[in-house]
Amino acid sequence: MNRNIVKYLTLAALPIAFMACSSGSCDNGSNGGAVSLGTLPGGGNVMVSSGDIPVNANASGSSVGTLTVNGLPSGETVTFVMSNPQANPSLVFAPKNSSNAKASKAVDNVSRCTITAQSPTCTIKEDVSAGAYNGNYVANLAYVVEPGSATGTLNPIKYTLSGGTPAPTPVPGMISMSLSAESVAVGSTITATYTLEDASGLTAPVVVTATSSAESILSAYNGNNQCSLTLANPTCTITESGISAGTAVISSAATGYTIADSNTITVNNQPAPTPVPGTITATYSAESMNVGESIVVTYTLANSQYVTTPVTVVATSSVESVLDSASPSCRVTTASPTCTVTESGISAGTATISSAATGYTIANSNTITVAAAQPPSFNSFSILGYNGTINESNITVLVPTESMSQYANMVAATFTAVGTVKINGIVQTSGVTTNDFEPNQYVTYTVTNGGITESYNVLVIPVDTGRRNPDRSWYIESSIVPTGDLQAWQAMSPRNGQNTTMDMVIYGPGTLTFNWAVSSKENYDFLYFRVNNTRESGISGVTDPLAWSSYSYTLANNESYLITFKYSRDVNTKEGMDTGWVSGVSFTPSN
Repeated sequence: MNRNIVKYLTLAALPIAFMACSSGSCDNGSNGGAVSLGTLPGGGNVMVSSGDIPVNANASGSSVGTLTVNGLPSGETVTFVMSNPQANPSLVFAPKNSSNAKASKAVDNVSRCTITAQSPTCTIKEDVSAGAYNGNYVANLAYVVEPGSATGTLNPIKYTLSGGTPAPTPVPGMISMSLSAESVAVGSTITATYTLEDASGLTAPVVVTATSSAESILSAYNGNNQCSLTLANPTCTITESGISAGTAVISSAATGYTIADSNTITVNNQPAPTPVPGTITATYSAESMNVGESIVVTYTLANSQYVTTPVTVVATSSVESVLDSASPSCRVTTASPTCTVTESGISAGTATISSAATGYTIANSNTITVAAAQPPSFNSFSILGYNGTINESNITVLVPTESMSQYANMVAATFTAVGTVKINGIVQTSGVTTNDFEPNQYVTYTVTNGGITESYNVLVIPVDTGRRNPDRSWYIESSIVPTGDLQAWQAMSPRNGQNTTMDMVIYGPGTLTFNWAVSSKENYDFLYFRVNNTRESGISGVTDPLAWSSYSYTLANNESYLITFKYSRDVNTKEGMDTGWVSGVSFTPSN
């Protein structure tokens, strides 16, 4: 065959001619081997002369079959519409000259013809494309009956095309099948979807055929049990109808391909149950929180197996100025029967979360208490075990010189705080995150809570505790401390006529404050405070209980100051505990 020439087939000379059967001549679906395609709504049985019409690509004008209508009521007009449902270019529809005055017309690969009881014959013509592939094809047949505009679909007309080009051998591979359901009610349908796993080597359409093991129970919708897979459309569907109650197995086949997942389908006498509204439970991650914090409400659908469409849950706060959500709704489905809504504390007070979903009862609406957020703050701060003094936004830590040099300044602070602690935007973990605490250089921390941020300046001051003379040094004492302090520096008792000193360098300007106490021979043994080797103050005597006092000193200039605490003993006898203490050392720089 010249593949550049399109040959035309007619259905009545290739025709399929529509002719009325004489009364009774088409009984029981037969008329010289004719096969019934279905019945028209007002009466009239449509027959085709063969269940598999042969088409010879090399014989233009071959007779291919006739359609007959038995008992079409007088006055009715029926327009038949034939269309090719398969993605295959071998057979297409087009209008051609016809011996019938009512010539077929084709638009968008669809042919139409019209008959009446008085004029029962019309012609539909179909082209054979150049390069047509031999094989099996189907054409859908629909109708419109006037007056009344009744519409419907008849069983498809089947063809076998020969004389064309042999169909290429399909590339072997895997076709998967999935079903829209595994049970169906009588009169309802399910869909089998076929997907070609690898269509890259496909050169010709692959025809999939679905076969029911019991067609009296489950049968292809309108007899169309085939669909085609192509390179452009590697997915196709076949619809199966429930005919009567029972079970049937759908088996699928395609030449050269393996099709997985043949399934047993149950056909029920009764329709599937209507979705039944039920209960959605709500659980809360907490029933109280602070301003700036959040709680999560989790919704769980108790009977998700009945859900056919997503169920939207809406959470409403009774006082949105106290408790509110940026996204107050979520959806539960059969696949995901749980969803969440996050509620945030806006201001102090109480608010009730009420939840609703159309057709559902939601249990556990709760009243939530929102407390005023605690201000961000440090509760404690220490480095290498030496507690810092927290004075408003300043933290001062005295660390022995030998301890700082051992760690080359890179140490992890240990702290407790209300809020999130950061340095330069980096979250700090107590006892883990290390930082470079250069002597007398401020390290700025931020603490954030409830939307409020406070800054703290941490100053590490190296101290010379006199440990070069072990019997004349200062050490940490935790049992003798003033209220509010955790540690104090205590002087070792020196020998008669000797003293114990603790030195540190602080850079002004600013204010130095500290607590101190002494237990000594009054007016003979003293605890002195010295600045740049000049005595500024001293205390002496014994009190019971131990008397702590506070002292402040201004370092006025922008320079370094040598600060010395010195316990001095005379040559006579001692009294009391013969020592002194210093705690709560804090330096506040001038603005």
